Amino acid sequence: MEKQNRGITGKAVNQSGMVLFLASVFAVLASSTVATWAQTVRIEHSTLEFRTSPIVDLHMMLRSRDTDGKIEDVDSARLPDLGAALAAFGELQEVLGGERGWLMFEGNFDGCDSARQLLERFEGLPESARGQPLRENALNYAQALAGIEPEFLNGPWKKRKTRLNERLIELEELLDPHIENCIRFINRSLNITDPLVSIPVYITIDGPAPGASTSATVDDRGVCFVALSTAEGTQFVEAVLHEAIHALDIATRQQSHALNSLRTRLVESGIKRTDKRWRDTWHTIMFLQAGATVRKFISTEHRDYGEAHDYYSRVSRIVEIERPVWRAWLNGSLTIDAAIERIVTEISSDEFSFLVVKFLHHRDGPGWKQQFRKNRALHFPHAY
Repeated sequence: MEKQNRGITGKAVNQSGMVLFLASVFAVLASSTVATWAQTVRIEHSTLEFRTSPIVDLHMMLRSRDTDGKIEDVDSARLPDLGAALAAFGELQEVLGGERGWLMFEGNFDGCDSARQLLERFEGLPESARGQPLRENALNYAQALAGIEPEFLNGPWKKRKTRLNERLIELEELLDPHIENCIRFINRSLNITDPLVSIPVYITIDGPAPGASTSATVDDRGVCFVALSTAEGTQFVEAVLHEAIHALDIATRQQSHALNSLRTRLVESGIKRTDKRWRDTWHTIMFLQAGATVRKFISTEHRDYGEAHDYYSRVSRIVEIERPVWRAWLNGSLTIDAAIERIVTEISSDEFSFLVVKFLHHRDGPGWKQQFRKNRALHFPHAY
């Protein structure tokens, strides 16, 4: 089995109760389950380590299946046990609590290059989660992957590996001269003290929409997964840097950096963690920061991923508030504390605008007008 590591110097997600429970369960894993390259290595600054792995790619291929279980560009006839693998996948996903459960679980794939290694890793999982057989279902899934692994390696993987290598070469050409400055700029902009971590970034062919995610490992490292389907060119670079920000965020949970300060101030202002605005507010900062980093060091003509892929339109009011404030902070005309306070003040005092945007975004749904009036009366009984 083969894994490529290309070193380049360099779903904290608001989860459901089930996912938070899984996070606490996985924290008791023995240190032997952590990837061998996760040993402490003295480095001068945080790094990105680009990797490809056939077993990770195979897993992400299954994750990207459509609602009928079909996988794009894959001849199921060449993978006769694909159905069994998809069934085992579905059973494990049910134990994990749905799609979002994978965000906390996929850190276990870090360092695995084959189904055999995945089986060894899963042997160290807790026996159960929420009364359901976690270890058994995880091992069943790894065994099912082992059943289609030979055909995958001898068939689809050959072409997929070539495509991945091409993207890795492109990434190195774009990022290698600038990645150290990019990471330093991100840390400085977010008020992060560099945690001095090597961040694994797995490049895959497929991935569940939108194509990129970051999972935490048991030792508080972030593992990034970025699919080729995420974006092209500098927007793909931005997606990589965005996930790197998530990984830096995971590695600095205890720091009072800008993201953590923003989260705290939002709660203090009355915006609960269960409120969609809470996550959208700090998550949009990640988008803005990653885009600004690409423009500063990679291409002045870069167009933000959030703009090109319609993320900004889905959080338009937050972008309208945050973009000018964050630019002011980056160009030095506003302090970070003042920027955070302005963002929190405007978002917490403008709940009605968020309600309007939410319902206009879904205005083609059945009964949207009636639902809008109901919510308007519920939240703003004195407004009209």
